[in-house]
Amino acid sequence: MLDCLNADFDDSTYKDAYELWLNEIAFMMRLAIDSPTVISYVKGSKGNNISWTPTSWYPDEYSVDINGTIATTSPWDGGAILFGADGLATGIYLITFTVSDGLGLTASDTVQVNVTANPNIFAFLEDINSELLLLIGGELIGLLLIVIIFRRIRGESSKPTKKKM
Repeated sequence: MLDCLNADFDDSTYKDAYELWLNEIAFMMRLAIDSPTVISYVKGSKGNNISWTPTSWYPDEYSVDINGTIATTSPWDGGAILFGADGLATGIYLITFTVSDGLGLTASDTVQVNVTANPNIFAFLEDINSELLLLIGGELIGLLLIVIIFRRIRGESSKPTKKKM
């Protein structure tokens, strides 16, 4: 059996033993990724992150796609990668992480993110910016003051006069 490895049965110009050794080295140096498969959170909550811990002997860069659209691409130094998933609208998203090494090899992982609606009845206020809320509040206070002033003026002029006996 071992004699077979000294030959070149596939006509690659290399001994089969050398090719097997190269394949073993490539297998040991392959890219690998670990991550969660599904994440769920309520819309508007904070701190929803996806953490990937890829490994490579020769790290290069990574990219993150949300439903097929590139969200970010950045150089990778070989450490863990944290992606913030906050701010997504209600729905189901497939977030794909792809890492590549200096040899051009890639590995990918996809995480499903479920964003559910906020059960809070005042959740719609989270989407309105604070300046608009201040403007609306100021207008309501001004309207209330105008109503109070008119009632006082009207109340003083319509008071019945007392007759002396």
